[in-house]
Amino acid sequence: MLRFGPFEVDFSASELRKSGSLVRIQEQPLRLLKALLEQPGELVTRERLRERLWPSDTFVDFERSLNAAVAKLRQALNDSADQPLYVETVSGKGYRFIAPVSQTASKPEETTLAPERPAPSRRAVLLAATAIVFASAVILAWVTLQRQEATQRLTRDTGSMRFTVAMPQGTQMADAPYVPNVAISPDGRTLALVVAPLGGGPSSIWIRPLASEAARRLEGTEGATLPFWSPDGGAIGFFADGQIKRIDIKRIDASGGPVRVLCGSIGFAGGASWSTGGVILYSAGGPLYTVNAAGGPCKQLTRLDEPGEFRHVWPQFLTDGRRFLYFTATKDITKNATYVSSLDSVRRELVLTNRTRGGFAPPDKLLFVRDGILFAQKWDFRRNQTRDQAVALAANVNAFTIGVSAFSISANGVLAYRSGANLERQIVCYGRDGKRLRNIGVSGAYNQFALSPDEKTAALTVSVPPGQVTGLRIWLLRLDTEVISRYDFGNVANAFPVWSPDSRRIVFASFEVAGLKTELLEWTIGEERPKLLLADERQNIPEDWSSDDRFLLYGRDSRLAMSVAVEPGAKPVASGDRDFMKYQLRLSPDRARVAYNADRAGRQEVFVAAFPSFTETVQVSADGGGQPLWSRDGNELFYLAPDRNLMSVAIRAGVPIDVSAPRVLFRTSLVGGVGEYAISRDRQRVYLIEPVASQQDSLHVITRWDGEGGG
Repeated sequence: MLRFGPFEVDFSASELRKSGSLVRIQEQPLRLLKALLEQPGELVTRERLRERLWPSDTFVDFERSLNAAVAKLRQALNDSADQPLYVETVSGKGYRFIAPVSQTASKPEETTLAPERPAPSRRAVLLAATAIVFASAVILAWVTLQRQEATQRLTRDTGSMRFTVAMPQGTQMADAPYVPNVAISPDGRTLALVVAPLGGGPSSIWIRPLASEAARRLEGTEGATLPFWSPDGGAIGFFADGQIKRIDIKRIDASGGPVRVLCGSIGFAGGASWSTGGVILYSAGGPLYTVNAAGGPCKQLTRLDEPGEFRHVWPQFLTDGRRFLYFTATKDITKNATYVSSLDSVRRELVLTNRTRGGFAPPDKLLFVRDGILFAQKWDFRRNQTRDQAVALAANVNAFTIGVSAFSISANGVLAYRSGANLERQIVCYGRDGKRLRNIGVSGAYNQFALSPDEKTAALTVSVPPGQVTGLRIWLLRLDTEVISRYDFGNVANAFPVWSPDSRRIVFASFEVAGLKTELLEWTIGEERPKLLLADERQNIPEDWSSDDRFLLYGRDSRLAMSVAVEPGAKPVASGDRDFMKYQLRLSPDRARVAYNADRAGRQEVFVAAFPSFTETVQVSADGGGQPLWSRDGNELFYLAPDRNLMSVAIRAGVPIDVSAPRVLFRTSLVGGVGEYAISRDRQRVYLIEPVASQQDSLHVITRWDGEGGG
């Protein structure tokens, strides 16, 4: 039995199941699926499919019949031809099954009792054991030989291979799925991965040879992100947490050893590249800077000249070690572009107009992502001219609007990219005891769920279009009729909805340029457009609305709790301290206390403090926690533990604040984020947005990708 995503297929029984439920599928699409699954990740030509599905003595309109079979298979898998999760079309050639496939145990067969036989003699047992040992040695030798041949195939020009790379045990890739936290070495043999422990903890860099499943951690790289290789593959540069909540650029030998700080106290990690001349070019959130790989002063190189241009990011040196590509992010995302420039001149030339960065693959390819598809196009970088049509290399490649795209290229035709990680979720109502009561509405790409105080409506934050990390919108769901009203208020993303106490208004964050500036908008339900509540060129996230309707609590740059009267033009009033980052702030109903998350020793914990002084602080969670929510009477606090258990803590007001030991209510399937659940007023119902199907965030490698049609 084979498994991919939520599906299981048993060809011996001609059954396809999704999450355990039988899926109706006709014979021909099922046979097509079998042919594709026999060669997962590889191209299955149309001619090969004709031989498998329609023998030579069968008269059939092949083109129409094959297209119909593919359409029916995609319908059964709820797949898309434009943005495939499972069946990818290779134009003019055939099809490829692109999802990871695993083998599962088949249903147990009926057992027939054999006649009782005499016990074997000791000599027979010894001979059998000897045979087993010999056979095992032969098998081990064969497996070793196969692994050696596979290793050699990675460095020989014998054609392209596609495979998925497993993370080190107990870890997952760090940061958002569209962050390129993978770097392939220049010789295409080794991956530098940024991973974090499952359940939380600081990220670090691991080294993983492609020819081996063994990976090793580089000590001293805690808090790392965005690694990049030296041209000879002997060292790795990376960004990491520095002093006073700033970021450092560091380097370490690929074999391990001491970490050196090259540049300290920058405010933003926007990618870096290491030239053959020993110069590191990096982005610190505005223009590009340079620093010598051996250390020295950090110098500004580029200037933000064009109107609306606010960041130069994702630099990449070309083969001459002097010229480089870089991406410009602008307030009008339709004007985002990739340029080519040089260390020797301030002059630049436009290469590509695209919402995500362009990457150079020697000797003559330009790679870029559009609508989740990774393309390659021939490019003469000396003349800055593109030619021929762009060729699709991979689908469902993670990218984000302001230039980020999660792929890495070696100098010899090896490509690594991150894929998937967008969840389809179902809104489900549970009892406090964990008993499933009912599903609410249809499933969708929901990220956040905010229940109105009157419990009639939920504000949903939804990925639009579904299955892509391109934008967020706020929709409303009526819980009684299950009718969803879809809204689009523009900008890159609208998220973090917070309800007014009377359930008539919502305040939400509107990301004009993906986090550079975040406005607070107030929307009265029923009105056509929201109105501006707060805009101060900072990153503002609404957290909670006071029960007396007097003020809104919000986070500013994730470091300082703020409150503001809920009226346009009101002046913010600061609350709390600047020592620690605070987020997911929730006011108690009596407004005397505040619950929030903060990082302690690399772990996210839940705290309760007096408000607005943020004194008398008490840690509520044990061994990690997030997403705190108060009960309506303020006597109970809920949070989500790292193991996905929904926890409850009894709270009693006083000085100091008295809290009970956390206790488990029930295990959820939530993935961890913000606003994934809500509690009813009587505390007897829990609303969750739980995953029902997922294209998991995974790392893929293609060797000799330019031999697949990219050249």
